[in-house]
This record gives sequence, C-alpha cells and structure tokens, in this order.
Amino acid sequence: MATLKDVAKRAGMSVTTVATILRGQTERYAPGTVADVHAAARAVGYVPNHFSRQLVKGRTGVLLFVLSRGAGATFNQQILLSLPEAAREAGFELLLEPVPPEALAPDGASFLKGRYFDGILLNQTGMTGEQMDGMERALDASGIPFVWFNQDRPMNAVFPDERGDSERLGCGLWEAGHRRVLYVGHAPTHAHFSSRLRYAGLKGSFTACSGAWAECLTPMDRDWARGQAAWRDLLRGLRDPAPPWDGVVFSHPFLAPLFLQEVGAMELPFYSFDAPPGAWGDLDWYGQFIPWEEVARRAVEMLVERLGHRGRSAASVSLPGRLRFPSRTGL
Repeated sequence: MATLKDVAKRAGMSVTTVATILRGQTERYAPGTVADVHAAARAVGYVPNHFSRQLVKGRTGVLLFVLSRGAGATFNQQILLSLPEAAREAGFELLLEPVPPEALAPDGASFLKGRYFDGILLNQTGMTGEQMDGMERALDASGIPFVWFNQDRPMNAVFPDERGDSERLGCGLWEAGHRRVLYVGHAPTHAHFSSRLRYAGLKGSFTACSGAWAECLTPMDRDWARGQAAWRDLLRGLRDPAPPWDGVVFSHPFLAPLFLQEVGAMELPFYSFDAPPGAWGDLDWYGQFIPWEEVARRAVEMLVERLGHRGRSAASVSLPGRLRFPSRTGL
C-alpha cells in the first residue's frame, strides 16, 4: 500500500508538504503545487486513511447505532436508509449493531467494550424506565455521549410526537365521519412509549367526541413467531359478516396484513400508526406517517452537538407526524 513517503518521493517534495496538501490545507501553496501532489498520489495509488486521520483529532469518525432486534420491519427499513445518510452529512460513518433486548442491560452491554466509536444512538423498544436510567448511568460513567432514538426521555432523546399525533388522529376520525372504530394493537402495558400513547391518546380523543370504541389487544411478545400466532388466534374471533364498526385502526402496520388474512377484506377504511410511506401490497394507507428522515437527522445533529460540548446534555425533541384520511389531504 502506498504511503505519504511514496507520494513525496514521486512529487519531489517533503512529506510535510504532501501531508498538508492532502489534508486539504492548500491556502499557502500555489495551484500548480497542489495539482502535482494530487497527481503524484494518484500515480502511486495512495488512499488516505480516514480512520487514522480521525484518531489524530482524538476521534474515530464513527457513530454506533444500537438497534433492538425487536423493532418492526417498517421502522427498520426507513431508519436504515435515513440514519447513514444523516451521519455522512455530519461527517461521520455509521456502524450498526443489532442486539437482543437483554444485551442492552448495563451489565451486559457488550458494545461498550472497546471504544471504536465516538458516540451512540440507542434504540430499544422493550426497556423499562428503570433500565434506561441504568443504561444512562453506565454510558455517563464511560464518558461516551449518547442519544436515545425513538424513545421518550426528558433529555438526550429524539422521538415522534406519539401523544399529539394520536390525539389528532382521534379527532380527525370523528371529523371524517367515523362513529364506531375498532382498535387492533398492542396492549398499553408494553414498555415502549408508542404502544401506550397511541392507545391512550386515540381512545381519549375519539371517545371525547362521543365516538364508540372497541378494541382487540394482545401483549407484545418478543418471540416474533409466537406473537404472530397469538395475533392470528385473536383476530379469527373478529370474523363477522356485519361488523359493528365503520373504521379499523392498527397500532402498527404489520397488523393490517394479518387482519386481512384472518378476518378478510371489508368495505371499511383502514388506518395505521407509523403507516408505510408508499404502497405496501394493495393497501392504500391512511393514518399517521412519521417523518423518520427528519427524526434521524435531528438525532444525529443532537449527538454531534453533544460530542462538541464534551457530552453536555441536550433537551429532548419530539417531532409531529402527518395524518392522512381518505377524503382529505391531511391535517
């Protein structure tokens, strides 16, 4: 592999001059000198070592995204496209580490061993508040800046405004002419804030408008296959040639295909929280659309800001989503 010495020898210049120009500090040099150095680098096949360059600055230039294996497929697809782009725009590379829920306990956080990153973006759908408190203490003790991604925390977090979106969706359903809705979703006892707030906000606002409420709930199961089987058994009990609802709302979009398979297609509009941005199968999605690209960008910005201020905490940010109804462009 070619080195700076090889480039300097080829260009007939000192190693210091070559290194300075290849770092982009060209103000003191004539354009011809700069051009000769870059030509020499290409000729010998020199490739700058980004990692070593960052270490000289006291950083790796890498951010770590710790992703819970329990996150949904729609969430994964959108986030895994948005976060790397946001990181590169900020001058960092993003390293993904998918982990099972138990690996995020402070005493089992293997990703803290060996500091090959500058900061951490944390996503975990099953952690309790007490467990997150413990994780924050472990990260603070290690001196590694972090930001909670899609987790409702008072500090150092970026997350969708599930409370506001669910309340707006409940009022919007009433305004769109719905009077009896069925809510199909996770039981509100699930640890992640989205399951609790989606249920409470939607039910509270819709019933406050005098809407009739029915629900089909099951606890979140970390075993995906077992959870799917439980949902199928529960949904089969909803088969009715004349359902008493005029709309169905899903807490998560993966439930819609299961509903269609087990209950059947009905002449009812379907709504979902965190609806996919484009077509998913033959469904025309209505409901809440979370701006995951913006959530990703703001999370990276917050983490970079914490890096620049030696880990100083930042106030959390919640971002509202967009709502879509069959006869309306949104609210």
